[in-house]
Amino acid sequence: MLKKIISFLSFLVVFFCFEFSPLVSDLVLGQFVTEKSSLGEAELPQKNAQNFLKTSEFIIFLLAILFVVSIFGFIYAGIKMILSGGNLSTFKEGQKVGLASAIAFGFSILGFLIVNVIKHYF
Repeated sequence: MLKKIISFLSFLVVFFCFEFSPLVSDLVLGQFVTEKSSLGEAELPQKNAQNFLKTSEFIIFLLAILFVVSIFGFIYAGIKMILSGGNLSTFKEGQKVGLASAIAFGFSILGFLIVNVIKHYF
C-alpha cells in the first residue's frame, strides 16, 4: 500500500514538474522561437514573473500535500499511542510519528508563508 502511495506521489511530482517547468513548457508549446518585437527587453520581466508564479503555485501544491500528510500523520500517531495498550515501544513509535508530523506541519505552514510573502513582493 505504501509503495502505491509513493509511486502515485512520485507521478504527481514528475507530472507537475513538467507542467510548470518554464523550459519544458516552452519546448513543448514551441514558444522557444520568438521574433523580435518593438517592445524589446520589456517582455523579459513579464516572462520571469509568469515563470515565478507558475513555480510558486507548484511549491504551494507540494506544501499542501505535505500539510495533508502531516494531518494524517497526527491522526495515525494518536491512534497508535491510544491503542498501544501499555506497550512502551509502540507508544514511543507513536511519539516519533507525532514528532515527524509536527515538523512536517510546521515546515508546510512556514513554507506557505515564505512563498506568499515572496510572491507578494515579487
